[in-house]
Amino acid sequence: MDFKSLKIITPDISTHNRFALDDKGLFVNGTCFYILLKEESVEHYLLVLSLLNSSVLEFFHKVTSGNTLYSKRFRYWTSYLKSYPIPDFRQAKSMITVNKLIANTRRLLQTTDKKEQEVLEQNNDQFIYRWFGLVDDDIKEIEKILRLHKA
Repeated sequence: MDFKSLKIITPDISTHNRFALDDKGLFVNGTCFYILLKEESVEHYLLVLSLLNSSVLEFFHKVTSGNTLYSKRFRYWTSYLKSYPIPDFRQAKSMITVNKLIANTRRLLQTTDKKEQEVLEQNNDQFIYRWFGLVDDDIKEIEKILRLHKA
């Protein structure tokens, strides 16, 4: 493992999906895990990062992992993460959506403004809902379940 390589980092325990991109070559220790992708382009990492932090995959994690801990926290072990439905971006119906998602995620990583971050995260969710072919009723159910887990 080359710790200087591009990687995605996640804490072991969290209330929600909190994946981050390490493009500085930091050493991960303690209670964090890292993800290395076979496809090493920055664009692919941005795309996967946006998917991992999306409401769709947070919903998936919370309803399939069965690992609720104290205070509505969840574990983010490899055994849970490897079952995430990560679609092949090359087979997306719209490469325009994929490219917008990558650009939006790049902007999200560059801003420190909380309101702008919130808007960009909502935009990413909308792109990903479309990518997964979800309809309004599906989206409402996902958002309802996620609100219940935050309560």
